[in-house]
Amino acid sequence: VSYLNLDGRSKPYEQFFEKQILTSKEAARLLKISQRTLTRLVVSKRIPFKRLGRQLRFSVHELLEWVKEGG
Repeated sequence: VSYLNLDGRSKPYEQFFEKQILTSKEAARLLKISQRTLTRLVVSKRIPFKRLGRQLRFSVHELLEWVKEGG
């Protein structure tokens, strides 16, 4: 199984998830949604995220669980 790498290139599944914490841009790419949609989900607290000061971070594991549960 292969998925798109965060830079848009194809990459094997195992390597794609080497990075455990994602930026907003990376999370949007992983979920195949716009950054604007991701921001709306964050504002409405409908997606798991962590705030580091003013920056947002997303756990790959938590995002995948969120998708499995119906996101």
